[in-house]
Amino acid sequence: MKRFLQTDWLFIILLTLLSLFYIGGIKFVPFHPDESTYIYMSSDFDEAFSDVSALFWQADKRDDARQRYRELDAPITRYLIGIGRTMFGQKALDVDWNWSMSWDENINGGAYPDPELLRISRLSIAFLLPISLTLMYSIGKQIQGKRLGLVSALLLGTNAVVLLHGRRAMAEGPLLMGITLAIWSFLRARGNPWLVGLGLAIAFNAKHSALTLVPVGIYAIIYSQFRLKTNVWMALLKMISMFIFITALLNPLYWNNPIQAVKASIEARRELVSHQIEDLNNIAPDRYLDTPAQRLGMMLANIYIGPAEHSLVGNLRDTQKDVDTYISIPGHNMFRGVIWGAVFLILTIAGMYMAMRIFLGKKTNKKPEIAIIIFATFFQGATLLAVPLPWVRFTIPLLPFVSFFAAYSLVPFFTREQTQKNV
Repeated sequence: MKRFLQTDWLFIILLTLLSLFYIGGIKFVPFHPDESTYIYMSSDFDEAFSDVSALFWQADKRDDARQRYRELDAPITRYLIGIGRTMFGQKALDVDWNWSMSWDENINGGAYPDPELLRISRLSIAFLLPISLTLMYSIGKQIQGKRLGLVSALLLGTNAVVLLHGRRAMAEGPLLMGITLAIWSFLRARGNPWLVGLGLAIAFNAKHSALTLVPVGIYAIIYSQFRLKTNVWMALLKMISMFIFITALLNPLYWNNPIQAVKASIEARRELVSHQIEDLNNIAPDRYLDTPAQRLGMMLANIYIGPAEHSLVGNLRDTQKDVDTYISIPGHNMFRGVIWGAVFLILTIAGMYMAMRIFLGKKTNKKPEIAIIIFATFFQGATLLAVPLPWVRFTIPLLPFVSFFAAYSLVPFFTREQTQKNV
């Protein structure tokens, strides 16, 4: 502990300041209706201890709204909210947000959480942000030293999208933590295949789209086991076993009838995307992303230039006052816009170029850690490009990599630090 305080005190100061800023600004975050749904579904935490069989998938409950949410959404967010509100003696919402009703009708119907319940639910998610930054710092520190870790954590922690969506009672905060945990575990794969399985399981059960990191985890295991000259297949088995165990533990939905439940989940997700596309075409057809080029352009705009998506198309009027208050607070919209966005984009491209030179170089000492970061960026980027929807929060899985590469472009200005490689 003494050594940590001596060598990482700058990061400790940064983490403390950012954590205070996160907590202090929670009440100013504009409300998103999906927060009501997650608070409503946090009752699963209570059911898990009172009647876990109520969480099992049942064929005769195909039209049940709660089972539908379990089929669609990863479970970690609702459990975290459930734990938080239980600790503070708060009950889950009894009414879900109804998108077919107006804003006022939902509020009058009890679908809007009271301020204390909303604050506690958001705190239950926001506490993950310091964990994500600590993991980001550790990733950068391992690859190039503590200065790279510090700048990577700073860029991630001040990102406007992270500041907004990471403090809502929704899945983006757990997803960000899951992604950084997975990458951190990949860099420590040598002799720790179970850790890789754990990292992948947490990311996947934060949001199912993180499943695309599995090939990167497999690469990390195979490379590390070749270096150790041990049984690769046994290591992969340990990784997969840990992944399956954690996923099964967190999803009682699959305990009773796993095959049918998995099929129902896949079908529910397909139908949801179809309905989202249909709704978008009805409300704002010009925002539908038809081609890969359009999706790439929107992805870059969402990461670097445009607003952090404080409100949805359908409720801009209802939340505009809260949005104006939120944006007026210094620090909530840093490094956005054409100028700062262009600078950030150039730094990211430069960092990726430098990383690719190391990855493709013929030197025997090229860093396998860089390969892990590059592969993970590719798989997460490909996942995002497959989605025709323009929502800014979908870029959350890419933000740790964007922050890393932007910081990595500044490596020539850092003091060269030798760190022990753990892969």
